[in-house]
Amino acid sequence: MVGPFARARTDGVPAMKPRSSPAAAVVLCLLWSLSCTTAAPAANAIEGKDWTWRIQADGTVRVSCKGTPVLESGHIAWGKAWAWAGVSAEYHAEGEGNGTFKGGVSDLGTEMTGQYRSPRPNVLTMDLRMASARSIAEAIGAGQNWTLRLDSPVFGGRAAMPELAAGGQGWTWRPAPGMEIRLTVEPGAAKVYYENGVRIFFLADRVDRGEKRFRLTLTLPEGATRESSPEERYDPEAKARWFAGALDWNASPVDLRFLNAGDRPAGGRGPVRASGDALVFGDGSPARFWGGNLAAYALFATPRATVPAQARRMAQMGFNLMRIHHHDSSWVSPNVFGRKPTTTRRLDPAAMERLDWWIKSLKDEGIYVWLDLRVGRQIPPGDGPPNGADEIARSEGSLIGYDYLNDGVRALMREFQDAYLSHVNPHTGLAYKDDPGVAAVLVTNEDDLTTHFAGLFGPGSGRPFHEGLLTREARSFAARTGLPEAQTLAVGSPGADKMLLADLEHRFNEEMIADLRRLGFRSPVATTNTWGDAGLANLAALADGDVIDVHAYGEAEWLGSNPRTDASFAAWIGAGQVSGKPTTISEWNVPFPAVDRFAAPLYVAALSAFQGWDAPMIYNYSQDPLQTPSGPSTWSSFSDPALAGVMPAAALLFRRGQVAPARGTIHLALSPEHFFGGVSAKSSAAIRTAVEQSRLTIGVPETPHLPWLKPSPVPEGATVIQDPDRDLIPEGRMSVRSDTGELTRDWQRGVHVIDAPKCQAASGWIGGDPIVTTDARFEVLTKKAVVALNSVDDQPLSQSKFILITTVARAVADPEKRSAYISEPVVATITLKTAATDLELLALASDGRIAGRLQPKHADGAVRIELPAARGSHWYVLRAPGAKPGP
Repeated sequence: MVGPFARARTDGVPAMKPRSSPAAAVVLCLLWSLSCTTAAPAANAIEGKDWTWRIQADGTVRVSCKGTPVLESGHIAWGKAWAWAGVSAEYHAEGEGNGTFKGGVSDLGTEMTGQYRSPRPNVLTMDLRMASARSIAEAIGAGQNWTLRLDSPVFGGRAAMPELAAGGQGWTWRPAPGMEIRLTVEPGAAKVYYENGVRIFFLADRVDRGEKRFRLTLTLPEGATRESSPEERYDPEAKARWFAGALDWNASPVDLRFLNAGDRPAGGRGPVRASGDALVFGDGSPARFWGGNLAAYALFATPRATVPAQARRMAQMGFNLMRIHHHDSSWVSPNVFGRKPTTTRRLDPAAMERLDWWIKSLKDEGIYVWLDLRVGRQIPPGDGPPNGADEIARSEGSLIGYDYLNDGVRALMREFQDAYLSHVNPHTGLAYKDDPGVAAVLVTNEDDLTTHFAGLFGPGSGRPFHEGLLTREARSFAARTGLPEAQTLAVGSPGADKMLLADLEHRFNEEMIADLRRLGFRSPVATTNTWGDAGLANLAALADGDVIDVHAYGEAEWLGSNPRTDASFAAWIGAGQVSGKPTTISEWNVPFPAVDRFAAPLYVAALSAFQGWDAPMIYNYSQDPLQTPSGPSTWSSFSDPALAGVMPAAALLFRRGQVAPARGTIHLALSPEHFFGGVSAKSSAAIRTAVEQSRLTIGVPETPHLPWLKPSPVPEGATVIQDPDRDLIPEGRMSVRSDTGELTRDWQRGVHVIDAPKCQAASGWIGGDPIVTTDARFEVLTKKAVVALNSVDDQPLSQSKFILITTVARAVADPEKRSAYISEPVVATITLKTAATDLELLALASDGRIAGRLQPKHADGAVRIELPAARGSHWYVLRAPGAKPGP
């Protein structure tokens, strides 16, 4: 994102059509330069009462302005040579901003304790003690990093930088007129400087045995108040009554294999292909994938006998796509090259047999696979390293970014994709490239120049070989286009530099895609992903692929994010939906330990159905060996009741189309100046406020300097928006509603409601007041949870005789180690209008067996259900005798 440039207004103004002449180029770049320095439209005045703060579960502090986080502390620690040192920390609240903090840095032998107090509503004091058991020479040190969101839309433009106090005594930040935030450190930290935030080192340049004490005082503007943390809002954890092992890691409580009935084995309807903005099978039928990721040790260390059972479980949970990921990453041993390989130019037969068995087992269950070609491969000396290998080694051997400039790297990548896709699976008799069960391939993972990695090679990068390659390309590009050479080399700047980088990405894509087609691979190709904080400029070269692939991750409490000022992970996905192209999401998650991650699967499924996104894939189903888990895992959700437990409901919703597609389309059609000028979901109110209201598409503009760039079509009947900063939510409203009326998110309450004929659900802070949908009334006592009704027989809920009921809330590590997780029972009463009078309530055990039967109360054309109805279950079926799943 590049400052206020993204907020220049163009509605009603014809898009600039720059010519390729040098004079026009100079004018264009001057406009870019002016746009980056002109003040943005002023935001609404900020007052003291607009500021709030809270202490988080790990003892860090988050400060918000008008509900938008703008300042956050974090723990930092490094050993020698910037080796990251793990920090563990937890905060125990005592109420009213008072509490105790305890943590440590085991790699530095340092214990941290603290006492927090709030003497006034706008003041927090933190007394910290750091005790080191040993001395470590040359350790970088430990302390805090305070991240300031200088470009938050809440400020209406880029806020001022913080001012650092002398003697390490803290900093002062004046983000808006009359507003001052101050952090004082007594007696003064060892080192304070600004780098990606204000870094405060209490231990710096070495660790000395002994104890040090500091008092930090955070003072916000008068009128600021403390907000209750989510932990304080939840019910007290009565863990003795929670369910242990409610979800079996190797079985499913729900069986949705009937959804895959027409695709066993996967590929029977012909290769997947892109048709306009949708995916279809070879026979022309729609291809709608609900997927996950199988990565790393899940691929190579899962016992062979477990693989078919797990493939069956995935189908039972509603999956029909799995991405094979981290197959080549150097931190995984063994990987596709074997164990501690001396070369990556040879595929290891034993490792390939593991992949073959997975693909065969998935295929048998009607589950397609997505293959990545390069993820975390490193080039060892045995590969005959390319020129500039010493500079690649400085990036820990990662090829990311280097592939766009280095011919030798690309040659190795082409060699690998040829060998990998030409490998014949003995269980199917098909090479990967010829298997219609391979739905798509990704050329290179999270790898782009336009946002993330060009800085590796810019002037002064210390990588002279690759810097020379980039400089040569910049001069050639400037000569071809008439753009000033200096601006094409201004790495990280908007405009000419972004165009150069997009051009380099395009040339790489052309080469790699041509090689794949030469091999005979027919299914869709994704080049790389739009991910992280990527701007729309990333989409230019991504459009070379058959699909646009997106990665997006949410944080706890995202249901409370204000789209006027906050870019939720949904907005980042929406910013990748290029008009005329299918949108795939090969990574999404609100990962553990986010307490409210249970609300994410239904939210993603509903928004994907509404937007027409084609293939959401949670990251991960697992990256650990699939076996009895010892505890919770951030990147393996297969045994997590809070995520995997909601997957069947989400799969039914998405794959059955239980939420209707948007009625209208908003098409963001930006000029090249804006498109390449830093606009992103973070900076664009139009993107943030459109994505939950109407279908959102992004237009790639005609750009004379990039003759290969094909402009996107304007969808028929779309409302065309040219102002990226246009707020599309009516003034004064604190909720956003889909144009179908089926989806509503109240961000003030943190509640999401689905009200569709075949799916009605409530998620978030739903405890307390009843939530009423067309056919259901949810009276929930549990403070935060998800409660969902899905029609299984494909009839409207009011007429259905087979309904899945899902009730999930918090899931945490089992303190008694009986299982990986214990999960909170949801206490609720559901009243459903129904014409059926013979419905029976069946509680489902973790393996799908019936754990209990109840005859619910029928009265006045409705059925009333009291939950939980059986010990240990989050899943129920409301079913008439003999009822079966729909077609």
